Amino acid sequence: MRKEEITLAIESAVGGGSLSLLKRGSVIDRWVGEREVSRSEELIESISAILTRNQIKPGDLDMLAVSRGPGSYTGARIGLATAIGLKDGLDIECLGASIFDSFYYKFGNQKLDVITAVSFGKKEVCYQVFEKFHNNNEIGKVSPEIISFEKFIKYFKYNPDTILVLNQKLYVEAEEYLSDDTFKKNTINAGFILSDLVGQFVISGDGSDNLTPIYAHFS
Repeated sequence: MRKEEITLAIESAVGGGSLSLLKRGSVIDRWVGEREVSRSEELIESISAILTRNQIKPGDLDMLAVSRGPGSYTGARIGLATAIGLKDGLDIECLGASIFDSFYYKFGNQKLDVITAVSFGKKEVCYQVFEKFHNNNEIGKVSPEIISFEKFIKYFKYNPDTILVLNQKLYVEAEEYLSDDTFKKNTINAGFILSDLVGQFVISGDGSDNLTPIYAHFS
């Protein structure tokens, strides 16, 4: 596991986005956006504020971790452009990560299939399935897709023997429709500070130098 001294993690593909400041792998401060979609100006100002609050200069950063999505394509591009600008200006390493890979790293169950998902727009869900191949102990990933909230709920009802990992907004919405023992047993709330998970995933050594957005197709 890599443990750079100071890492800034940026996630802007889901909701208003979030930032996490990590020192030797542990989160020391966070910021969460309150808008529906991330804005470049707010993200840059919040990065400056979180560094100032912790008496850290931009030049003190050792690494950047940035979400590639999927989620809002515009939001993901804003976060990636911001990270690339910092990388070039500070001449430090910057690694990208899928939100869903970050979910799976933190919460994946090796014995069951896992569905990772985040809220998308007002009435849709962006999700990705991690399939467990029982014969060779490997994991297969289905490409991320976007479906209606209703179809997503129906999908889980027909596939109860799976683990759901959802961002907080989607978890709260789904709980109203799936408030039974199966949902409570098999569903994990990944929270709303997704930059924590992105940072931890990258620090684990699984980040990528691919800094392009992940695009999810409508099903």
